[in-house]
Amino acid sequence: MTAWRGFIYMNLSDNNSHSIHDRHTETLIKKQVEEFGWFAALFETEGDSPSFVYTIGLWKTFGAAELILFGLPPSVIHKILANIVAEYVETRTMISERHRYPNVLDDVDVSFLKVHPGHYPNYLGYGVWYNGRKSFPVFQVIVPDRNDRFPWEAEFDHSFNVNEPLLDSLPDDS
Repeated sequence: MTAWRGFIYMNLSDNNSHSIHDRHTETLIKKQVEEFGWFAALFETEGDSPSFVYTIGLWKTFGAAELILFGLPPSVIHKILANIVAEYVETRTMISERHRYPNVLDDVDVSFLKVHPGHYPNYLGYGVWYNGRKSFPVFQVIVPDRNDRFPWEAEFDHSFNVNEPLLDSLPDDS
């Protein structure tokens, strides 16, 4: 695990990395949030699961929802998150679900889905720890397909970022 521009890289295929690095990671998260107001944890995965990143500290620092984003290169993810934090979080601008937010990264729009709390244990472990296991809101940042359509829009290209889970609801148990 290494830190880079507020990111912690963790390889989820290493079964020991979580227990070995917990104390160090928790200290680093606290220091980064204290200094910058937020922290981004990047989790690299293998196989069909996309890598993902989520923020820690936005809720406590700004009273804003934490953010999670899947499947893009780390440098792109960092720019998108930094732009969202500067444009919407630090200015206390309300973020609405399924609304198009233009030009978050160059000409790329984004949208947001509210993450169902049932997904928190699987994706937001350090965020749950940092927030004292208390309830906090999280938005999933959604990037449109190559034709500028979001997953809930007609003619969305489902082959785009095919492994990205949408975390706004739990899968049916049937």
